[in-house]
Amino acid sequence: MLSDLFDEQAQREQYDIAVRKESEARGEARGEARGEARGEARGKAELLKKLIELGNSVKQLSDMLGMSEIEIEGLLAMYN
Repeated sequence: MLSDLFDEQAQREQYDIAVRKESEARGEARGEARGEARGEARGKAELLKKLIELGNSVKQLSDMLGMSEIEIEGLLAMYN
């Protein structure tokens, strides 16, 4: 009977460890995805800034890239 309690406690601890590891892995994956998205957005903003410096308008970039003018202006505002 006492050994059953110890077995149950050990199983609970193993379960808790497994859940914690899974949660950590999910959190890490989410963080990586966010970092990649931010890096991609920053790269787009840098490219847009260079294209504007070369004389392109936001409207021209919108037409060329298939992005809305609001998206372009938002990216430029966020990373400038």
